[in-house]
Amino acid sequence: MVDIKTQVSAAAKAALRAGDKPELAALRLIQAAFKQKEVDERIALDDDQAIAVLTRMAKQQRDALRQFEQAGRADLAEKERFELTIIEAYLPAQLSPAETDRIIAEALAETGAVSMREMGRVMALIKQRLGPAADMAAPGSGKPGVQTLVGEQLHGAPRHRLHLTGRQQEPRLSVRHYLGQTAGAARHHRHTAGHRLQGNQPEAL
Repeated sequence: MVDIKTQVSAAAKAALRAGDKPELAALRLIQAAFKQKEVDERIALDDDQAIAVLTRMAKQQRDALRQFEQAGRADLAEKERFELTIIEAYLPAQLSPAETDRIIAEALAETGAVSMREMGRVMALIKQRLGPAADMAAPGSGKPGVQTLVGEQLHGAPRHRLHLTGRQQEPRLSVRHYLGQTAGAARHHRHTAGHRLQGNQPEAL
């Protein structure tokens, strides 16, 4: 399989021959970012590193696009949108919500993780299976990343998403929350019982 860096280079040559200036400009931005990464870290870029660069670029493009749209600069927003389309063409397809939930559920089951302290083990297993795709939906994409979703599961936060069973998952209560509810119920029970006893006392003769 041809690596991403070579694909971008081939596409840039094709755009140059075709005289497609907008696409050529976008591809040269990608090539410049790849080159900067190689120079800064003195490495030969592999696909995982290329995807990391592209993911960062995509976030920057989304941020710029949002700012131009808010400022009413439709011309600049369209340019950013086009460049973002070119960048995303070389990124792995984002996982569907169902696929994400399945992979997270499997990782939690295999590691037996039940607390935030075990986040590292869960993410290590997920990244081992997904590679760079585990970092997709980074901040700025408008969607929570895999690590955020894992953290919600471990912390017991409501997910409000469909899971493997196809049914809505009930929010999990933390131990502290559960104990608080239990203590509150006990106080209410004692209070109610006290009133009943007072009400049932015989009148003084």
